[in-house]
Amino acid sequence: MYEGSQNKFLKEYYSDLIIEIVKKSILAGFSQQELSINFPLVFAQNGACFVTLRKNGILRGCIGSLAPYRPLIADLVTNAQNAAFKDPRFKPVTFEEYNDLKVDVSILGNPEIMKFKDEQDLLEQIVPHRDGIILQEGQEYQALYLPSVWDEIPDKVQFLRSLKRKAGLPEDYFSSTLMAFRFETEFIEEQR
Repeated sequence: MYEGSQNKFLKEYYSDLIIEIVKKSILAGFSQQELSINFPLVFAQNGACFVTLRKNGILRGCIGSLAPYRPLIADLVTNAQNAAFKDPRFKPVTFEEYNDLKVDVSILGNPEIMKFKDEQDLLEQIVPHRDGIILQEGQEYQALYLPSVWDEIPDKVQFLRSLKRKAGLPEDYFSSTLMAFRFETEFIEEQR
């Protein structure tokens, strides 16, 4: 079907369709109607994505999946609607806001566990602007930052501290049971 990475293939050949799917999914969410979309077979393979919505450059919603567990088409539709209507940080998007939304989609590669002896070792392994990071402490504390967050927090130390706060941990927290995963994404941005 394709050569190389599935995610690179999707970005190269189907970026416009991915944005269209997300936009149509949000529109369908306003009317609670079932969405009917024709899509290539590659969208039926499992995939994980994050859908980010911005209004006038300001975050308006962002929801996604950590790992591929359902067909990418289902992940796109569900995460688009959840970003628009169920992000607990924001009120649901209104129909009047729809045309002001700018959509970004990050298709996630498989998370890779990082092995480190202390926080300094972890910081040395992180590659800014390439790595997305998932932090996890037990079952209770978990947070993720996409690689695009490096644009807002370019300093590794501040990035990690902020991610710990997002997970519900103190920013100076460290333990031998803290887990970190890195992943890369293919970033698809709505062109306006």
